[in-house]
Amino acid sequence: MLKVYFRKKNLYFLILVALIFLITNSFILTEARSALILAISNGLFATLLSQLRMNLWARNLGDRHKNCEISEFDYLD
Repeated sequence: MLKVYFRKKNLYFLILVALIFLITNSFILTEARSALILAISNGLFATLLSQLRMNLWARNLGDRHKNCEISEFDYLD
């Protein structure tokens, strides 16, 4: 069975970092810096979404693998 280990701490950390970048972007920074910070925060958000998508996709693969029956005739000697 395929197991995927995705810690909630990583999810909360990525959300926290993205929020910090967005807050500093909206209050403090100038236009050039804000564009850089916005690009970084968008990259973090895209990374977060891709990790969640990979986690869900791997769970679906694990369910498919669990539902398959493998007999001894499926293996070649």
